[in-house]
Amino acid sequence: MNDSLRLLVQKITKLPTIPGIAHKILSVISHDSSSAGKLEQIIRKDPVTTAKILSLSNSAFFGLGGSTSTIKKAIIRIGLLNVKNIAIGIAMMTVLETKGSRKFLNFEQIFQHSLAVSMTSDYLGKFLKIDGIDDISLSGILHDIGFLILDSYFPEISQKIMEEFRIQKNLYQAEMSASGVTHAEIGAWLADKWKLPDQIINTVLYHHSPSAAKSHIEQTALIHLADYIVTRSFVGVTAESANFPLDRTALEILSIKEEEFGEMELKIKKRFLKDE
Repeated sequence: MNDSLRLLVQKITKLPTIPGIAHKILSVISHDSSSAGKLEQIIRKDPVTTAKILSLSNSAFFGLGGSTSTIKKAIIRIGLLNVKNIAIGIAMMTVLETKGSRKFLNFEQIFQHSLAVSMTSDYLGKFLKIDGIDDISLSGILHDIGFLILDSYFPEISQKIMEEFRIQKNLYQAEMSASGVTHAEIGAWLADKWKLPDQIINTVLYHHSPSAAKSHIEQTALIHLADYIVTRSFVGVTAESANFPLDRTALEILSIKEEEFGEMELKIKKRFLKDE
């Protein structure tokens, strides 16, 4: 932990806790025959999570016609593990949603961006046949959770970041100029405090710099590429492009050639554009 991050988090007098619904969902075994029913019961009791899961299920990204009106059908369409991870992510993000006039970042835009990264990283992982990525969709939806910490607990810093961003046109540089701390660092700090799996902590911390990751390298590279594609083609965390660069080490880590990456990006873009 660098000095800037240490000084910043010391100002948080009350650490946000994992919501009760997230704890209940975490207890559901992903491959147990009765898990789908248990997960359905938990989610149905939370209207916000239910609405977001159904909206996702009806997205043309999954390449299926017709609408889904129940969580049970959503689980069948999206998959038990994906619904579980996305529901956990929704709960964790919602607890950090900023209300009122102190809000400088757009929660709904960050949420839509994070959800798209979650779906894209899962799609890329399956397309590339990468093993050991069961939590990749959860890593995707939580990768930018640091932005929500900044907006919830440090609105004055969020304001400075946005002011710097309007000048510098690069969100990473704006963060460093405003506070010396990036959303990736503070997000990883929270993931560690919440005792989330190491894969999630690492992907959150290094999702803009997979070349610096020491473990869970393939997963981190996947999140980086998914984040890059979604930001360029669909929705970023801000209305203007954050101009985060592509770390080409991610392509090397996943043994992807430049032209192959271009083709993947086009395929993913076509899937998202079905919704428009």
